[in-house]
Amino acid sequence: RTSPGRDETVTAAATAEGYQVRALRCYFQPTHGLHRESPDVTSLHFPAYGGQGETLIFLFHYGVTVWWGAEDIGQQLLGQLKQFEINPEAEIDFETCAYSVLPSGHSYVHLDHFFLEDDTPELKLAVSYALAQSAKLTVFEERIERVIEQARRYPERLAERGRTAPTREETTRLKGNLFLQQFNVNLHSDILDTPDYFWAQSEGKAVYRKTRQYMDIDQRLAVLNRRLQIVEELFAVLHRELRTRHLNTLEWVVVVLVVLNIIIVLATIQMHLSY
Repeated sequence: RTSPGRDETVTAAATAEGYQVRALRCYFQPTHGLHRESPDVTSLHFPAYGGQGETLIFLFHYGVTVWWGAEDIGQQLLGQLKQFEINPEAEIDFETCAYSVLPSGHSYVHLDHFFLEDDTPELKLAVSYALAQSAKLTVFEERIERVIEQARRYPERLAERGRTAPTREETTRLKGNLFLQQFNVNLHSDILDTPDYFWAQSEGKAVYRKTRQYMDIDQRLAVLNRRLQIVEELFAVLHRELRTRHLNTLEWVVVVLVVLNIIIVLATIQMHLSY
């Protein structure tokens, strides 16, 4: 447990697309107090070094880990989790905030510091849900940003030359990457909504909403969807240009074939006249 008034840290890390939950539970169950908090969350209790208290860890099955307390224990856990990760992230971003327990008053967050009214696992889970969603959303944002960086050169070419001149292979590859990211966002859209946990468990719901609002999850999700829409519009322009270029090529092929046919007819007539 956290001593009242003492500053600690809480860290969220999106490490993979998901975890092998059954294998993970079998691995940790004999040595740690493993609990299934809800269908998508498993909690672990690591004893702190020196025997003073414990570190509470929440494993969100969609690939995010949130730990409260000692940073070294969290890093140790991430090493153990690697064997259970599904499609691990190449780079891991850490979202770290401070927190302290103030028994009087209400829970709130200010300048990346959580002030909690008590030290219960239920309250920490409520905050952890929002932090996990924020960490997962960061992964989606970075993936879409990479797609936009790849596609950025085409509007620049259009502004400079009046045409983009992408190859069909380039357009197909980029469009496939965009569809993949759209699929990932849509597939995980439910994890960015208010968790079902709060329908059955009202404790901590207000703190979850405050944390979600502080992390700008709804606004960031709206921006993400808008950016996806803009890239879609860009690919529509590229598709029209490729189609126009293909039609122009066909027209030139027809013209060349007509000219060749005329030449052959004239050559045939010339041959007959010469006889």
